[in-house]
This record gives sequence, structure tokens and C-alpha cells, in this order.
Amino acid sequence: MKEHAAIFAWLLRNAEPPFLFWRAPDRETWITAGAVRRWTLPQSADWRQWLREKPFSASPQEQLPRVAVLGFGPAAAAEGEWDHFPMLEVVDPILGYHQSDGQESFIGLDEARFPEEMSAGSGVHVPEQAELRIQDWGAEEYRRIVAEGLDMIHGGQLEKIVLARSVTIDLRPGFDPARAIVSLQHQPHSFSLLYSPDGERFFLSATPERLGRIRDGRFATMALAGTLTSPEGEAQDRDLLSDAKERAEHAYVVDMIRREAGAFCESNIEDSVRLLKLPHVTHILTQFEGRVREGRGMGDVMASLHPTPAVAGTPRDAAVAGISALESFDRGLYAGCIGWVDSSGNGDAAVTIRSAVVNGGSAIAFAGAGIVEGSDPDEEEHETRAKLQTVLDILGS
Repeated sequence: MKEHAAIFAWLLRNAEPPFLFWRAPDRETWITAGAVRRWTLPQSADWRQWLREKPFSASPQEQLPRVAVLGFGPAAAAEGEWDHFPMLEVVDPILGYHQSDGQESFIGLDEARFPEEMSAGSGVHVPEQAELRIQDWGAEEYRRIVAEGLDMIHGGQLEKIVLARSVTIDLRPGFDPARAIVSLQHQPHSFSLLYSPDGERFFLSATPERLGRIRDGRFATMALAGTLTSPEGEAQDRDLLSDAKERAEHAYVVDMIRREAGAFCESNIEDSVRLLKLPHVTHILTQFEGRVREGRGMGDVMASLHPTPAVAGTPRDAAVAGISALESFDRGLYAGCIGWVDSSGNGDAAVTIRSAVVNGGSAIAFAGAGIVEGSDPDEEEHETRAKLQTVLDILGS
């Protein structure tokens, strides 16, 4: 197999934007560049209806996928650190690389240009990790908005709200995409995502959460909510599965998937509840499978499920409004989704949590926690700090 970091770095130097590195937990990988065709949301359009009808109405190219990038609020304006990033864009790339099931293919690229996967003597130079300096954790501010979110829940406006924090990080000497890709690929049970709209600004995500996948007419998704930080043994695992607050947080996501997936999927099979262990946290996981209805596809998956209660809350519209009122930053691509669909109708999309937006020597990292009845502001601050550690692991030492 060829070295993914080298392929992405070569595209940055020699191809036109946008650029995407996308890798699933099962190691299926797409690396794409350029846009032979692109779709953007018309002003005042209903983004869900548009996504169902417009960009996926015609088949993608034969060898390359159609790539979709959605922000948390797909109809929102891109401002501040999100300037130049699309909040909803669908692209047919020009160049690409694909790896799946031990096979790789190059579309418009000469595979002889690229070295084999990194090993001693591969000749691939990987820069040292950056030194990080966090300007302000914002812990007190985060506890304050969690308390206000709890007031909304106590007042009956919401059942759950997912509140996030952002942390600004100075990177010394700066950001290197090749190093980021190598670090991303070392995160277990996670998607590795690196996207750039222009070759200068980058968005990365090491997310464990799949929005939805279609393969050979079968649909798969997951409910991933309810968290334990720094697990140390089986006793704590049992505590997580029996914790009423964490199980309630998880149940809101399960209920939403059961309800919304029926629009495009039939014969849903729900897996038993289990745990997903990651380096800094453990999550409660329920997996779903079903058969995709005739005439439905990845556009319907994204339009129906995004944003899930795992990143927004419930009721969904009220939770999104509450997030806008309480959080002091624009989420942009954080808690959005990035995915693809090919000419056979197969596709996959990841929810972009555990993420950061990077411009030069500065990064802003994001992490959130689900707030429900019984949440404690101190515990939620601790949980989001643990989740942020994943992003810090990728960005530097």
C-alpha cells in the first residue's frame, strides 16, 4: 500500500482544491482533489429538501465518488475562522486515490510517484510534532452555559442539549498536514478526516461516530452517546451501562434513529448495547442495520439524520436554537458531517466531532457533551476536556 500522507501532500502541491483525506475505521480510504463539478446550497433554500433532490439526483463519475461536506448548520454563513469553508457543498473530484479490502486504485494519478507505507528507510520525512500552547481552557464559561442549559431542561424547553466548548491553540512551529494524517491514522475505532477548501486552511476530525453507511443496498448507522472518562476496569464499565443519566442520554439518540431512519430504510435491526473504548473516553454504542428503500440513498441519510441528538439534542430544532443562544462561537464544520457516494450508490458519512480548524500557526479545537436531567457542570467540563485531549494528541505533543 502507498503512503497516504505522501499522496495528500503531493496533491496539495500539484492539484487544485478542495482536498480531502477520508478514512473509515475499517481502513477504507478516499483521497481526492479538485472539482469537475460542484453544487452549493441556493440562498433561502431548504437544505434538507435540496440535499435529497439536487446533488444526488444524477449518478457520480464511474471511478471517483461524489463528496459532501456539511456544517452543523448547513444554511449558516461561513464567517470568522470558517471563512472560505463551505457549510454545504457537494463536489465531483478530478483526481483520487482509493483503498479498500487490501486493494488500491489511482484515478488520474501516477502511483509510481508515491512511496510505500511508512517504514524505516521509506524515505518519507515526517516532521516533529508541534509544541502546543493553549490560550485559555474557558472552564468557568463552559460550566456557566451547562448550568443555563440545565435551566432550559428544568423549564421543559428541552430534554437534552449538547453543549460544546472551543479552545484556541498556538502551534509551534506550525501545522503540517502530513504529520496530522499520520497521527489521525493512529486513533483507534475512529474515522480520520482532513479537509481543505483552499490548501491553506484545514479542518480535521478523529471522530468515532458514523452518521450512516450504504453498501450493496444495506444501511448501517450507530447511536453513540453516554460517556465515561479515563476508564480503568470492568467495574467502571458496568457503572457506565447502569448509569441512569448516561443511558438516558444514549436513549434519545436511539429513539431518533428509530424514528427518522424509516424515511429511507426498512427492516431495521437493532444491535445490543455495548461499549466503545477509546484512548481518553468510553462511549455507550448501539448499532443499527436495515435495507435501503427503493429510490433512496446517501442524500436521504444525511438529510434525515443530521444533526443527531448526539451532537444537538432533543427536540432537535429547540436544541439547535438553544445551542445558538448559549455557545459563544460558530460551530462551522464541527458536529457536521463529511461523506461520499459512488456510482453504485454505496457511500459513507462521518459525524465531525473531536475536531479542529487550523490556519497557519493557530488552531481552534472543539468538543461537546450531552446535557440531560442529572448532568453536573463540573463533570461535563471534565468530560469535554478529556475529549479535547484526542485533538491535542493529533496536533502535537
